[in-house]
Amino acid sequence: MRDPTLQFIISLLVAPLFAILGVSLAGASTSLAGWLVTLCLWIFFAVRSARHLWKSMARAPLTSVEMRLLAGITVFAVLVTVAAVVVAALLIAEVM
Repeated sequence: MRDPTLQFIISLLVAPLFAILGVSLAGASTSLAGWLVTLCLWIFFAVRSARHLWKSMARAPLTSVEMRLLAGITVFAVLVTVAAVVVAALLIAEVM
């Protein structure tokens, strides 16, 4: 379980529980906060996995599967970061 890529894949499955918990509490701001926690967890594990793959590329060339995985995780991290910023802005706007 020390492989960051495996941890990233598991976080894709487990992190939405925070969003589900936020929705079940029936508050709009709670729902947004749950999504923000979910997105932040995805960002953390995606960046960690991508960093691990970039470092392993320096030691030995990556296979085509690993290169596609690296590209996919990097794009995912960028998109989730943008989504997290939007959710944070919505949460701030709702609180004010």
